[in-house]
Amino acid sequence: MSETILVVEDQQHVRDNLREILESSEYKVYSADCGSQAIEIVKSRIPDLVISDIMMPGMDGYQLLENFQSNPNLQNIPFIFLSAKSSENDLRSGMIKGADDYITKPFRAKDLLKSVETRLAKYKNWKRNIDKLRDSFALAVPHELRTPLIPLLGYSEIILEDIKKISRDEIYELVERIKLGAVRLHNRVEKFILLSSLQFELNNVNELKNIRNDSVRYPKELISTIGKSVAEAFARSEDFICDFIAEGITLKIPEFYLTTITKELIENACKFSLPGNKISIEGKSSENFFELIISNEGKGLTEKQIMDINLFEQYENYNKPHSGSGIGLMIVKKILEIIQGQIFIESSYEKSTTVFVKIPLINK
Repeated sequence: MSETILVVEDQQHVRDNLREILESSEYKVYSADCGSQAIEIVKSRIPDLVISDIMMPGMDGYQLLENFQSNPNLQNIPFIFLSAKSSENDLRSGMIKGADDYITKPFRAKDLLKSVETRLAKYKNWKRNIDKLRDSFALAVPHELRTPLIPLLGYSEIILEDIKKISRDEIYELVERIKLGAVRLHNRVEKFILLSSLQFELNNVNELKNIRNDSVRYPKELISTIGKSVAEAFARSEDFICDFIAEGITLKIPEFYLTTITKELIENACKFSLPGNKISIEGKSSENFFELIISNEGKGLTEKQIMDINLFEQYENYNKPHSGSGIGLMIVKKILEIIQGQIFIESSYEKSTTVFVKIPLINK
């Protein structure tokens, strides 16, 4: 094994014992006798995991953990408390503060190693997911940005090469097309940035706690307003229907997330249906969840498309001006993963698509 572990313990014999146990399992070990010394060590050597005592002179274990959590480069590193404080309140306090595990002294070597192995495995998996995300961006971004850029370059070349031959009205039309293409390109870039930030939020324990404590009261007006605005932007106001049964409820979701979910799903419904076909949005309460249901008539998805919806995977080309990638749906899925919601898709190919979104409720 090549993983590095930082041991922070003020008692020399315990520190030496930990080093011996960990090195016997082929871990590379750095040690510090207090929190402030640990901070100095991580400035030059970032560990894969930290094992720290709680009661230490100067900076104690809780303060050290807070220091790690406030540093973007350290906040996701697994942190295990090792302490003689063994009451249930002590354990709960350590976990609430964000520790990944809490081991009491005296400890057995096999229990320590099991905890280390489990936390390192989760950390490796998190890093693999981040690497996959970066790889996906590396593959997808060039294509996603190249597509809208090509017509922009073409329109620009026409203006530059034929500026003396084309009329003022033709120039105006080309500039309008360039502006429209630039807006689409900007929106696409913003969605990639949002998806990236959502992935990092999902892997940030402290951020997750804050997000899951946020809420929206009486969401009917917000959802209805966003839905009408999107439908109007697609010239589909007459096709849009909003029907809410749920009243006086509070959702466990930040307002920005709820706005984004509504916007992305209504946009998809508009993109993948023809004018004149109905687009509906319903809201109702069901046990511990609020259920948001978005339906549209039009060319639905095949079973394979529903199963294969994944990061940056495109739907089949619908031969429509608004055909595009599934990044909007992936944003919705990522938000629901963060807030512990759910999403289901039902579609009848060539007929209709219905998306069911479940958002946790705050019970009165």
